[in-house]
Amino acid sequence: MIMNRSAAPDSHPLSSSLSGESTSHLLRHIRQEYLLCRPPSQIKNLAEFLGTDTTSSSTNVVVSTATTRYPVETLSERIQQLHEASVGYPRSEGEKEYQPPTQYRIAFVKYIIKQLDTVLGSCESAKRDKDDGAEDDNEPSALWYESLESLSGMEAEQTEPFYRFYELPENFGMVKIFENERAIVSEGTTGLLTWEASIELVRWFSLGENNQAIKERKWVLELGCGCGLLATAALKIFPHILKYFATDGHWSALRKCKINLEENFGALKTDVIQVEKVDWQNEQDGIKFGKLVRTATESEELGPGVLLGADIVFDTSLIPALVDLMKKFLESHKDSIALIACTVRNEETLRVLKTCLESHSVEFKEIYSWGDKNGIIYKITRRIIS
Repeated sequence: MIMNRSAAPDSHPLSSSLSGESTSHLLRHIRQEYLLCRPPSQIKNLAEFLGTDTTSSSTNVVVSTATTRYPVETLSERIQQLHEASVGYPRSEGEKEYQPPTQYRIAFVKYIIKQLDTVLGSCESAKRDKDDGAEDDNEPSALWYESLESLSGMEAEQTEPFYRFYELPENFGMVKIFENERAIVSEGTTGLLTWEASIELVRWFSLGENNQAIKERKWVLELGCGCGLLATAALKIFPHILKYFATDGHWSALRKCKINLEENFGALKTDVIQVEKVDWQNEQDGIKFGKLVRTATESEELGPGVLLGADIVFDTSLIPALVDLMKKFLESHKDSIALIACTVRNEETLRVLKTCLESHSVEFKEIYSWGDKNGIIYKITRRIIS
């Protein structure tokens, strides 16, 4: 059965009777997007959480529904909760590192203030409070103005490195990923598109009913490790893993992957992690890949493994070489499996992938999809001939 996150209750119609559990779920989702530096206008449910609806593609047209959704007391509480879940989150010195770069936080706060000005400007109960002489310090937006003043006083260097953060499900902790601040501030969504497949794969295998595929195996080989998000998440969720081969065809990606793994684990996983350059189309790298796989599968300690890949199916000319490596991996042990998360950019690419998998005599099935088929996770196994 294929799981589909679009059918899951990850968005909730808000009302004044919204349960505490639903509020907590929404805040967690918003916080995750905030830590990933998602442009505020693109954070799903953020405007709704505040009681506003965007009724136009223009960012300047926002219509308040706060008067029908919440009394001002409830709105004030929600605004404070949002502040505590985002820019006001750190509660100790150790947690201060878990914040996006200053310029992103300023943009986020300005967006919230704009939303609040619209809501509170049209909320009749809020106006009555003002007429009754309520002081500015008690207004729901006061916290956000204070944060803006504080952040505006910070001098952030544009070239200063910073980290995106991904909060793992089920309390598995936080993943820190090094990025370039100039790129993220100027381009907004830089890197996020290439993260989506990794994030969805992590969400999938972090669920109890899904993680047996990795729990039952002691080593992992990742193709196209990129910045190291998937590797870091897998090693945090599955501490039993004895060997993790993080491979990529580009030295720049491998360098960034090493930095991020060291940032998250220090020297703790030195014996577990092995970063290797593997270019799918390079014959010598193909030989190296085969040696890595044989060494692991022939080890009595390791046995069958898991091949992971996220957003590595994007160029039809590379698919045959990719599938060759998959088959080589699966043939190394009858119980080895591959989990591949594909972002769907066009149907032709997926068609070529499926055709190539069929021609290589391996079994594959869709086990999960997200969005409206925006992405698919495939489980690929060796075809057993009876």
